[in-house]
Amino acid sequence: MSDQSHKSRISEMVRYAVAIVILLAMVFLAVNSYQAVTTMQNENNDFRKELSYLANKVRAADTTGAVEVNSGKYGDALVIIDNTESGAYETRIYEDDGILYEEYQAQGTEYNKELATKITSTDKYKVSKADNVISIETDSGKTIVSLRAEE
Repeated sequence: MSDQSHKSRISEMVRYAVAIVILLAMVFLAVNSYQAVTTMQNENNDFRKELSYLANKVRAADTTGAVEVNSGKYGDALVIIDNTESGAYETRIYEDDGILYEEYQAQGTEYNKELATKITSTDKYKVSKADNVISIETDSGKTIVSLRAEE
């Protein structure tokens, strides 16, 4: 084997090695980019879930006089009234100590956080009602639901 042939083979092997390193680097960058995009997408979906859940609760209860905002023991609460054959019940959604709670109790009873279900963590919870429009604001953003039922 000649010295020229030997150098040619070494040169080829170096080129192949460089090409493989470049391809591996491109794959690594693509994987990291994909992971970053999916992480951001999942975080965005988690934020939207909270507001969508609250807005859907309001829309599902959109009947005359069924959705109210009351001030109580834990500040402002979104109150959804459910009139059944056995009496009136309330779903109360309120925030206390950075946790958003949902509580289902007979209408007129005391709020009891121990009986409530934790929805999510949020440091900000503002709910208001004006002219058949419910406005809900949390750490995730703000949503507005227009009630279709006449008050």
